[in-house]
Amino acid sequence: MLPIFKEFKNKHVLVALIVAPILAILAWYATGYIVDEKEQVIKNGSIYTLVPRPNCRWASGKCTLANNDLEIDITGKYTSYTLELAIKSHVPLSEIKISYDKKDKPQSMVYDSKKDIWYGILDLKYKAQYINTVFIINNTVFYAQFPTTFLDAKDNR
Repeated sequence: MLPIFKEFKNKHVLVALIVAPILAILAWYATGYIVDEKEQVIKNGSIYTLVPRPNCRWASGKCTLANNDLEIDITGKYTSYTLELAIKSHVPLSEIKISYDKKDKPQSMVYDSKKDIWYGILDLKYKAQYINTVFIINNTVFYAQFPTTFLDAKDNR
C-alpha cells in the first residue's frame, strides 16, 4: 500500500478533508455578506449610490445599475471620436448627467420620448476607465461610477 493512503486511516484526517471545504465555502459567503455594499431604501430628496451589477465587469454589452427596485440599463458603442451611450430606466427620470472624470464638467443627456431612451455622447479625447453619472428622479439624486469594460472590446479604440 502506498504511504499516502495510510494517512486516510486516521479519522482526524478524514474529518478534516470533509470539513475544510465546507468551512471555506461558508467563509466565502460570510465575507461577501459582511463586506458587500448594501442597497438602501429610497427617501424623497436624498442622495443615494447606484450599485453596478456584475455584467458591468466584462464585455457584456450592457451595464446595469441598481438600488432596491430601481434598475437602470446602460448600453454604448465607440465611434471614431466619441462614446455614444443609451440609458433606459423603468422609472421615469427627470435628468441625467455624465462625465469621465469628477473634474470634468458633466454633460446632460437627451431624452427621446418615442423610444423611451436617454442618449448621451462623450468625447474620446478625455477617455477614462470609469464613467460618472448622476440620475435625478423628482428631488432624489442617484449617482454611480461604473467601468467602461462592459463595452465591446473590439470597438474599444
